[in-house]
Amino acid sequence: MPFVNEYIPPDDVKKYRIEEIFRKVYPGFNGSTHWTIDRERNIYFREVQRGSGEYFYRTTNTFFWKERLIWVTLDGLNNEAAQQAEGERFGGDEPADPKGSALTFKLVHWSEDGFGFLTSELQPMRVQIIRDLREALEASHGGIGVRATRKHLPCHVTLIVGAKVS
Repeated sequence: MPFVNEYIPPDDVKKYRIEEIFRKVYPGFNGSTHWTIDRERNIYFREVQRGSGEYFYRTTNTFFWKERLIWVTLDGLNNEAAQQAEGERFGGDEPADPKGSALTFKLVHWSEDGFGFLTSELQPMRVQIIRDLREALEASHGGIGVRATRKHLPCHVTLIVGAKVS
């Protein structure tokens, strides 16, 4: 079953401890009640905070990956910043369908506790986690999810993983 964008059902609020996550988010929480989920693989992506001012394009997200909650910080990049960004690239720069959208994000930080990096237990699965995150970003049209206005068109995401992200 592929990723789908939906409002979080009440049963899943309890199952995935969404209320507990609400309490962990610092000021600026957007109160998102929707997510992008692949129930078969037990993976979800959810934006929990969007930056402001010069950090408007920075988002804090939760990425639940196979029973592990990973906090992910992403920067949305314009074309110029994307060309200049250094790091490992996942996904090409052009959408497969010219009518679709092409978005670029830089993975700035990720951790399971909000302070460190991925645990040594998850390090061997790093590439698969990045691929699944990229797939969730495409399905959610860059985190917009159920509010996406061009849901019927494909979204192609390039995810750049900075050198400081391990």
